[in-house]
Amino acid sequence: PTVRARSISCIAELASLACQAQAWLLPLLQQALAPSTSTPTDGDKEDAMEDSTFVSPAGSLLSASATPMNTTTAPTKDGLMQALRRRVSDGKSVVRKAALDALASLLQLPAAVATPQDLACFRQGFMDAALSVRKQAMISFACVLRHAPHDGVLRSAWLDYTLPMTTDREDSIRERCQEILQEFLLTGLTQGPEQAETAWRLITAIDEKQDLRRFLQRACAAWAQKSVLTKSLVSKIVTQAVGPSKGGWTVLAEIALRKPELVDPNKI
Repeated sequence: PTVRARSISCIAELASLACQAQAWLLPLLQQALAPSTSTPTDGDKEDAMEDSTFVSPAGSLLSASATPMNTTTAPTKDGLMQALRRRVSDGKSVVRKAALDALASLLQLPAAVATPQDLACFRQGFMDAALSVRKQAMISFACVLRHAPHDGVLRSAWLDYTLPMTTDREDSIRERCQEILQEFLLTGLTQGPEQAETAWRLITAIDEKQDLRRFLQRACAAWAQKSVLTKSLVSKIVTQAVGPSKGGWTVLAEIALRKPELVDPNKI
């Protein structure tokens, strides 16, 4: 497992270099990402059949037709992305963690788009039994959203996967989740136009999804304890929260419950 994890980590490092203006790496990675159309050998098929018998300890959420582990195509013929998706269900947590990191790195390459299979892999990571894998899934998926904040499907999936982590049984997971939510939902409002637009789209989506509000409430309670909520932030929300469809009023209501001194009713 150490060798597999290190090999996968090297893929993540190469993808990061390619994203950092190392243009010569892009054609090599794109060639590796493309599935091969060649016919697998008998030995390849046997290896694939062996992989297909593995059952994830966290319980895979992919369907039988979409699950990479259930394919009879040889791993070496599938393309790099398909191989990484398989490793998200590896028997060793260190390999699953590395696979999620590499998958996120490749999805940050130019023109890369997260597929339903990729989203299912991240969802599986969020539900993994291992703390390290859940934390990696949360961190990696946040990186993917930073790369493609205008992808509506990605934003929706990020909310569905990340917000419930505010109730995770591990303190370190909850704290990291609060930091990530703070970055996207609060800090984004005080930054540039693109970050503010992403923050408002996410806040509005939470307001429209009633089942996600309780997770926002937990996050607001944690932010209040850590003095994250400030008058300048509230002023920014009040200034931008125009119209009944804006989720800003929901955020203001949660802030007023926990820090009433920050919300001046005369300015609303």
